[in-house]
Amino acid sequence: MSEKSDNSIKIEIDQNDDHKIKTVNTIESHNDNDELTHNGKSITIMRVSPNEKYLVTYYQDDESIVGWNVEGVDEGQLEPEFSFKIINSHHEEKVRQVCISDNKELAYIVYTVGGVSIYNMNIDGGQRILLDVDHFSPNDGIFNSKNELILSGFFVYFPNNEFILICSKQIKNNKWKVTRMYKIPKGFDLISMSKYDKFFFYLNNSIYVWDLLTEKSTKIFASKEVEYDKYDNNNKYFNRAIAISSYQEYIFLKFKDKIIIYSIELEAPLSLNDIQLNDFTCRIGLVHSLLHESVIKNFMIHYWNECLNRLKENGKLSKEYQTKSLPTHPDYLCTTTKYAFGALNGHIWKINLEDEIKKMNFTLKNFDKIIEDCKGEDSEDWYFDNDFKINKEKYGYKHLNINLVDPYVDTIRALFQEVISDYTREDTERELTQNLIKLKIKIIENTHEIELQVFKKFNDNSDWKLICKTPKSIGFSDKIYLCGIKLYDNDIIILTTQALLIYHFNDNIKSLSLIYYYAMDLNFKEKRIEKLQEYENVFSKSTLPSPTVRYDLLTESKEYWLKCAVDLLLTTIENSTSSDTDLNSVCKLCIDYDDKEMLLKYVVELYKFVIEEPKKNRKYWFQSKIPIIKPSILLICDIYKRCIDYTDEEFLLKYGVEILKIVIEERKLELIDGIYKKCIKYFREDPDNNRMFLSIIVFIMPLLNEYYPEFISRYSLETTMIIDFHFYSIEHQNNNLHLCSLQYPKLINFSKIALSKSKLKYGCIINTKYFWNNYFIIFFILIIIVILPFFYIPPIILLVIYIYKHFKTTTITIPTIVFMIPYIKFVNYPKNYNWYLELIKPQPSLFVKMMSRDIYKTWDGEALINFKWNAYGKYYYAMIWIGFMILLGCFTTSATIPKQYISEDVQRQLLIASIILGFIHLSYEVRQMIYDFNKWIQDFWNIFDIIAFSLPIVTSIYWLQTRDMNVQLLSFTCLFLDIKFLLFFRAFESFGIYFAIIISVGKQIISFLVVLFIIIISFAHAFYILLLPRSDFSLDQYTNNTDPNNPWNIVNTYNQVFNNGTMDSFFVQNPDGNTNMFVDFRTALFGMYLFLTGDSSALSNWPYIKNPSLSILFVLFSLLIVVYLMNLFIGLLNMAIDKDNDRVSYLMLKAEILAEIELFYLLPHQRRWPTWFPDEIYYYADADKTRKKIKEMMDNSEWNTDGLPEMKQNLLDQLGIRHTKHDPVDEITLRKILEEMREV
Repeated sequence: MSEKSDNSIKIEIDQNDDHKIKTVNTIESHNDNDELTHNGKSITIMRVSPNEKYLVTYYQDDESIVGWNVEGVDEGQLEPEFSFKIINSHHEEKVRQVCISDNKELAYIVYTVGGVSIYNMNIDGGQRILLDVDHFSPNDGIFNSKNELILSGFFVYFPNNEFILICSKQIKNNKWKVTRMYKIPKGFDLISMSKYDKFFFYLNNSIYVWDLLTEKSTKIFASKEVEYDKYDNNNKYFNRAIAISSYQEYIFLKFKDKIIIYSIELEAPLSLNDIQLNDFTCRIGLVHSLLHESVIKNFMIHYWNECLNRLKENGKLSKEYQTKSLPTHPDYLCTTTKYAFGALNGHIWKINLEDEIKKMNFTLKNFDKIIEDCKGEDSEDWYFDNDFKINKEKYGYKHLNINLVDPYVDTIRALFQEVISDYTREDTERELTQNLIKLKIKIIENTHEIELQVFKKFNDNSDWKLICKTPKSIGFSDKIYLCGIKLYDNDIIILTTQALLIYHFNDNIKSLSLIYYYAMDLNFKEKRIEKLQEYENVFSKSTLPSPTVRYDLLTESKEYWLKCAVDLLLTTIENSTSSDTDLNSVCKLCIDYDDKEMLLKYVVELYKFVIEEPKKNRKYWFQSKIPIIKPSILLICDIYKRCIDYTDEEFLLKYGVEILKIVIEERKLELIDGIYKKCIKYFREDPDNNRMFLSIIVFIMPLLNEYYPEFISRYSLETTMIIDFHFYSIEHQNNNLHLCSLQYPKLINFSKIALSKSKLKYGCIINTKYFWNNYFIIFFILIIIVILPFFYIPPIILLVIYIYKHFKTTTITIPTIVFMIPYIKFVNYPKNYNWYLELIKPQPSLFVKMMSRDIYKTWDGEALINFKWNAYGKYYYAMIWIGFMILLGCFTTSATIPKQYISEDVQRQLLIASIILGFIHLSYEVRQMIYDFNKWIQDFWNIFDIIAFSLPIVTSIYWLQTRDMNVQLLSFTCLFLDIKFLLFFRAFESFGIYFAIIISVGKQIISFLVVLFIIIISFAHAFYILLLPRSDFSLDQYTNNTDPNNPWNIVNTYNQVFNNGTMDSFFVQNPDGNTNMFVDFRTALFGMYLFLTGDSSALSNWPYIKNPSLSILFVLFSLLIVVYLMNLFIGLLNMAIDKDNDRVSYLMLKAEILAEIELFYLLPHQRRWPTWFPDEIYYYADADKTRKKIKEMMDNSEWNTDGLPEMKQNLLDQLGIRHTKHDPVDEITLRKILEEMREV
């Protein structure tokens, strides 16, 4: 090796001075030939920078650290860039972790207070970088892809609380500062940290991932076999029981020789038989991550030897290895997605894994051989997923879909080389003998057909025996010649001047079948060599190109059809514009072969054509493809119906929602029920990991509610009181947690505190969540006391009750059980959105769309409402209420206080404030109108709100402009504002139930009220005709005539009576507009309303004996309206009240309040916060109340165990409830049955 000067930094750690690190800048030069790195010893730790630019190694015995530059070397031995030793006087604590960033910043961690040291190795000798955090003891550390340092550990003042710190470099002072800080919930163990800003946790046999960017947590896998012990018997930290890595859209989990691949897109774990491993292996180097450690070791030895052989051939090995035998394998291996790094004799070697893996041929034919070659004598059986052990005898290879490199590629390449070397040769007959098999191929001259015969010898001395031949020869339109032939195991590859064909020979059933056909044009000799080279390039990839479709071959060979079926369908769709005949023919062929996997592929392609293509090119699509859209949709339903019993977990997760949407719109009830049962079945089989199948049903609920609402009730009852775990657990919790939600893991964000240097220096971490929860309470108190004293009584009473409940501390614990709300992703909003458009017309969530009683009649719905209310609802509702109370106070003050007690200037300012606040509140109502006008207009309270907000604006503007106090307008404005204030109490259960009854009953009796109003109008019209004056009269001047309806004739008269009994003159009372209310139809209608309420004075001015018609109408109205219809109205009210006098109506009313807050008061990005809108929500339930609730549901025949019988029975066993499907009938029912039997 060449000589090189190394910089060595000696770092002394003074254990007696609070572990402060003192750096001594001493430079020691040494020759690499004289002293190997780490003295040639095996290294302890090897880490690569996030983007594989640098590598760092650490040796524990001498505490030496060496850095290596790997970016400039493609493959081979690396040169060290820097090295130094950590000098620790006591040697009590060793370095636990070493990591390096892509910016060449080194960090190592010692398990002690302040045990984080960071150095900038871009500067000669290394420059110490200070980390601005005190009293922190780290456990682990890693650099992410942004070159931020991520640390996990605890503060000395909080030894039982683990934190995650995100540190970044400050350019001004070259210090590292904590920019974000998160507290890990108790009970959660941090397993691993990823450079992609993902953290993996363990809790109760479950693995969770928490994304730093989205602050969203997800359970990726759960199983009884997942175990994780954080400390050993000596209380020493270790965390290698579970290995986790992530790459783009996948997360890989390995434990106990098992591999789990979690799809981030599908949000579910996948088994390997559902994945094309070629994609994984070529892109991320999956092979060395999947196998058992002993198998990995042998695989890496293979890579190592291949690497050294290439380096030796290219003369890139150092002199010491050119003259002696190559080493067998490195002592320490570290793998990344593309490379492996091995340590040998103090040197680091880089191996290009990507090229090596591509060359390895993991085919079904040689897979056993590869595994056996790579397994050592002490290696164990290994697994590919959580429930499937790779075992040929038990499962066979049909379950293993490994096709890393097409087995024919190398053979076809060799065939092309042979033909190119003798490209002028043209044969009509050829023979090929290989081992005990002989092939005869003949071109029939007249028909241009290929005839293939297979002969076999049973031993070397026996004769050739014809085994089979092609059942039907393949014909061509032009003259054809044979160019070459190859035999690969039982596959026959034939190259002709017009096509490349592959036949499969089945020795067991003695048959030949075409499995591949690719059309070519090699007829012209002068261009043949050029064409051959082009085709050779086409076949140079790792997989065969798509076959050429020949319709005449499809019905003859299922194997050939399987290879080109999808291309055939796509071609048919592309060419079909006005007729669906060809499309039906192709799909009929697929149905006839009855290959479930291919049927699902057809469904996918038809789905893409029907759903996805219109979005890409809508104009062209509408013009040319409309005639075949309906047949395509029907084909989707028909084909998937045949696959309903086929295991298609990945397909269902990816396309289940759209397929279910199609079958619902097409009214395919049998298919709807089949998909529903399949989703429930997959969840029942593995509730730990298959909860996302429930989201398929949940996502389509709005459509189900429109067409088949019975499925909503069915799902609600089948999935109530469930858990996405393999067992229920009852633990003692506080007695006030009933139906309170929980999320895990939910990291508490302390980033604001992290920005405060003083708080970190003294470890004074404040619970910001506690302050946030009580901030609005304090603000509410100030508003009530200072600004609005005259509204203090009702709010303060409620406030005192709330504060008492909120601050009340108790140590009483009760048995509590945890349930999962089965509405997965029910509260989520679409991830793709335009921030500004969302302000005008926001996209709704399923929670907003679905206002169904079936959801809120169970505890799941109530717990969902409680979660939303406690997370953000009560705070925003308080702010809205406070804002309205300010409006109410401003306007009421200016309108109520007499002028002598308020100045005109103050009154003017209050009116201006009323206008501004009124417009603010009115803007939210306008946004609701824009969002959905039809829904808005159907809600009476929306109309009431817009009147209540508009009146103070109009009244205030009128008052300011005219300086005229319109008392009538003021009175109505104050009335609406006061009633609006009362409506805010509907969010509280004590009041909300009655508001819900008022609204619900009003909706139910609205039709009856319309009928009643029409009848009243009819009677008012009849009385108006009967009692209308027929002669002219004036209320101001006495009019004397014979008209009995003249107000002057029906008004009271007064006579003067003398002592002798005689009467002289009389006085007439002056009539008014109410003397004869039937002079005008409006007053006639009002008179009928008064009669309806019991006041018949409007008809008392006429003698009933002289007016029989009046008497008849009077009796009819009193009997029909006052007696019959009003009593009927009271009965209907009682029925409606009994129907809605429950908590469900109140919960739905509260859900509507929360939906309004979400859509119109939260900002668009707030609606995507995972803490407020998580995918899954869990809640506590009092075990005793749960027992009572279940018995109540059993009595009401609502305890549905059809979908999840095992889980429901497990719950009953935990609670000690006995229940059989056929409960014994009660005594009353038994007596009725006996009486009926006697009658018979």
